[in-house]
Amino acid sequence: MSRYRELVQHRLAVHHAGIEMRLARAREQEAFVLQVERKLSAGGWDYRMGMTPNFGVVFTVFLRRLPSDGQFQAVREALLACGEVECEMAGNQRQLHVSNRAEPGIGCRVVFDGDEYGC
Repeated sequence: MSRYRELVQHRLAVHHAGIEMRLARAREQEAFVLQVERKLSAGGWDYRMGMTPNFGVVFTVFLRRLPSDGQFQAVREALLACGEVECEMAGNQRQLHVSNRAEPGIGCRVVFDGDEYGC
């Protein structure tokens, strides 16, 4: 085999390993993410689910039903049933980081569309 083909095979092996690692992460977090999604759906909140390139899940909740503070607190309290919930700031926007109590490293973020208040 030529050196060129060896390099191509090596590069493909590296990409394949990265894909396998991301797929394993997706499998590990699936049950938790579905639990958070069910909780948001049960609460009747309008939301969109997205994913970062590294398979980080981000829920965007649209602030429509209640005043901003009331909806934020209601979502926060509902998600406590799923795991630990911490408030974080990204610029002027509140975010919730929801993490699995049983499996460290498994979690997701919840951001609020149109929110410009502090934690």
